[in-house]
Amino acid sequence: MPIPRLLQNALFLPILASIIMVSSLNAKSATSSTPSTPITVQLKWKHQFQFAGFYAAVEKGFYQEAGFDVTLKEADYMTNPIEEVLSGRADYGVANSELMLYRMNGEPVTVLAALIQHSPIVLMSLKRSNILSPQDLIGKKLMYPDGHYGANTLGILFKEGIDQTQVKSIPLSFNINDLIEGKVDAMVGYITDQPYLLKTKNIEYNLIHPRSYGIDFYGDTLFTSEIQVNKAPEEVAKFRSATLKGWEYAVDHPRETIDVILSQYHSEKNRSELQFEANETIKLIVPELVEIGHMNPGRWQHIAKTFSDLGMAQGKFLNDGFMFAPEKQKADHTLRLFIRTITIIFVVSGGFIALLTYFNKKLKQAVNDQTVHLTVVNDRLLASTKQLSEKKVALNTLNHELEQRISTRTESLNKANTELFQEIEYRKERELSLQLLSKAIENSSSAVLIVDSRKIISYASSAFLRLMGLLERELTDQPINILEGKLSLPMLSNTHFQTGSQGSTQHELECMGREGKTHWLQTTISPLWTEDEKISHYVMVFEDVTNLKQRKDEMEKIALYDPLTGLESRVLFRIRLDKAIQRAKRNKEKTALLFVDVDNFKEVNDTSGHEAGDTVLKTISERLKTHVRKNDTVARISGDEFTVLLSDINSYDDASKITSSIIESFQNPIRLKNTETFVTVSIGISVTPDDSENMDELIKNADLAMYKAKQDGRNNFRFFCQDMNVEVSRKTTIERELRGALENKNFFLLYQPKVLFGKNIIVGAEALIRWQHSVDKVKNPDDFIPVAEDTGLIIPIGRWVIKQAISDIKQLLDLCVDRITISVNISPRQIKDSNFIVEIREIFSKIPELIQYFEFEITENAFIDNQLGNISRLNELRDMGFSISIDDFGTGYSSLSYLKRLPIDTIKIDRTFVQDLPDDKDSAEITNAVIAMSHKLNLAVVAEGVENLEQAQFLEAISCDIAQGFYYGKPMTLKNLIANFLTNTA
Repeated sequence: MPIPRLLQNALFLPILASIIMVSSLNAKSATSSTPSTPITVQLKWKHQFQFAGFYAAVEKGFYQEAGFDVTLKEADYMTNPIEEVLSGRADYGVANSELMLYRMNGEPVTVLAALIQHSPIVLMSLKRSNILSPQDLIGKKLMYPDGHYGANTLGILFKEGIDQTQVKSIPLSFNINDLIEGKVDAMVGYITDQPYLLKTKNIEYNLIHPRSYGIDFYGDTLFTSEIQVNKAPEEVAKFRSATLKGWEYAVDHPRETIDVILSQYHSEKNRSELQFEANETIKLIVPELVEIGHMNPGRWQHIAKTFSDLGMAQGKFLNDGFMFAPEKQKADHTLRLFIRTITIIFVVSGGFIALLTYFNKKLKQAVNDQTVHLTVVNDRLLASTKQLSEKKVALNTLNHELEQRISTRTESLNKANTELFQEIEYRKERELSLQLLSKAIENSSSAVLIVDSRKIISYASSAFLRLMGLLERELTDQPINILEGKLSLPMLSNTHFQTGSQGSTQHELECMGREGKTHWLQTTISPLWTEDEKISHYVMVFEDVTNLKQRKDEMEKIALYDPLTGLESRVLFRIRLDKAIQRAKRNKEKTALLFVDVDNFKEVNDTSGHEAGDTVLKTISERLKTHVRKNDTVARISGDEFTVLLSDINSYDDASKITSSIIESFQNPIRLKNTETFVTVSIGISVTPDDSENMDELIKNADLAMYKAKQDGRNNFRFFCQDMNVEVSRKTTIERELRGALENKNFFLLYQPKVLFGKNIIVGAEALIRWQHSVDKVKNPDDFIPVAEDTGLIIPIGRWVIKQAISDIKQLLDLCVDRITISVNISPRQIKDSNFIVEIREIFSKIPELIQYFEFEITENAFIDNQLGNISRLNELRDMGFSISIDDFGTGYSSLSYLKRLPIDTIKIDRTFVQDLPDDKDSAEITNAVIAMSHKLNLAVVAEGVENLEQAQFLEAISCDIAQGFYYGKPMTLKNLIANFLTNTA
């Protein structure tokens, strides 16, 4: 038997046996899995992006791969997906957190996956209604659904202490026009739908998010009946897995999914509406933070408590069969498969060993026979190969001799042919070059004039004739002086050119054209030399640069003068100042530099517009020019900054008088189009040579004096003094040392504990930065944080504090200290930084589990400027899961109007109120009021600066939540904090 066939038989039989045994074991399951199982899914509403994952699972074949034939049923106002599933009319359904309500009331529902992590339900009102918080709804008409669908709204009212009777309830119509037409003041809506309709009508609106008030229900949730789970757990697990796979695809490919919805499901929404819904829905899914389908038992417990608090359910939540656990089903299936596989391996191995023994004997005999046959064939092949090699060598020798003869002959022919071809091509190129040169000159925009050594015109191009307005016959063979009065030609002489050189001369000539208009010509004159090194002709090429010269003049004017006010620009001002300093030094006289800055000019632009701002700047420039002397200089050096140069003054009093008259001139209003406005200026004065003879230092000194005038109340002037430089030098030194400290990591953190009243246990600590300035010197934040704020170094310092706090939290968790929150201060400069939220998101993207141990503290002063922008950034931090605290409450600009809108968890009462407790009546009443107000807003209260037992007892008596101060512990190292915590909780 041939070896290949023998091998085939030897290997085929055991493999065939294995296949037969595996097939027999899986025959039943394979047979049953061939037809797809019909599945019906009851949706909550009409076809839209809200159900994108189901469409993607159908379209991409995820359900088919799992063995399902899925039908998606739309819903209308009368359809209840939960009833559809419990009645058996649907196998699976999509519902909201009301599933918990049904479960608490005894219905056998089981949740499989939370498809949307946050409920899209919000309260909407028009911008003009000024309804910004639940408190603003009191006495207003509010449209919301009855029963459990209204749980989000009722939960907000309950959390805020608002009785249902305090608002006028209107049944929900789902008609946005009821809000637009003023039939209701506010209504329940979906953030994925109604805001789009308002935006398309250009209607501004307000949103109240339940999450901001502690009501955070799940959105759409996949569920089935508990009976279905017990009956077919593997089917449920496979259906859940295919559905989540569809949702992952839909989230990654929203546009493709929208195409499917429009083409196959005939949605009532257009593409723009579906795109808006997709963007908002994906935000609620938060796939970058939470795995799609994830459910938290604690969160379901919180939802159950909300239903109980609202009186909607009497039972208690028990997670026995309510939340589906696919991992358990998968483990059972894996175990059964493992047992089958082990059995197959044992059976196949025994048969294979027996067959292998038999065929091994046959294989040895076949190999011996085949080896003898191959040896004979190989000897014959070697003899034939030797004969062919000898013939090949002889043939190669003859072929090489023939190639050499042909190569020699071909080389000689090619050389002769190349020389002939090169000669022909050279003559053609010279003839073509002459034709091209002639054509180029005639068609060139450059004018060309050629004169001989006798100054007789030999040639004038068409462009030159057009420029001069002359005919060819009027110039040819005429002396060049015929052009006098039209063209100012230079003298032509051999002395201008080096003998035999190819050089040329450049000239800018004035020309009177044919229309009587003056032109400026950039002229190049080149000589042509004879063989005996004499000039035979002069070739003159003229380029009209009139427009270029005009633009150059205009650019110089733009560079030297301000286009808005007509005043001198920064460039010309510096030239004037340099000359004035030199003149003052030479003549031993004084010159004063006034640095003028418009006070609060940004408000003019923001309130009246940039056109009004331009009018103000032009008026200011006129007033400055009016109140200085004729020989003085006024310049605009930037947006709202001007300089005045007072030359040749006798004394400081001269500068004071002129500056005072300038400031007094601004007592009169500036007239705008339909109104009047008042502006003031702050002026800094430096004098040369007294303050400096260096231009840059003189400008810097005047600038410092101007800032001093602003610090002293604006609308005045100040002369420069040396103390200003001392302060600048101090800040510069601190800034330089701070940069070195950052690079060398010379900072460290201390922690001051926070103690819970009543239980007297540590629940948190505030991170406090210190600077190891030298071996034996540590600087407190008051010594360097103000400079860090001014210079922007607070950004990298704050980033270091956050990263160090993360490292310390990890140490706490390693020691099982997990019931503690670390507070980190963020400055107003940080919260205004556009990259702050991006950096926080990047830092915590890999460690989201540490967010729960973090709290950010921010002072009230952060909301003086850019209030809306800062609140928006705090909302982003809150959405990420961070706790937020208002520090030093009562010392800034707090008001209930904005405090209600802040996404905060805690208020820290400033130590200035605590230090006089309990004896000072005013401090006691203010502290009591702040605690009561905070508790009404569901905010925790921390008292700072608690230093004795009497203060602690008073604060505990008025229901303060947490204390922080020297009475409980000074700022300490992390090691000591851990020791205190372990002792405190032992």
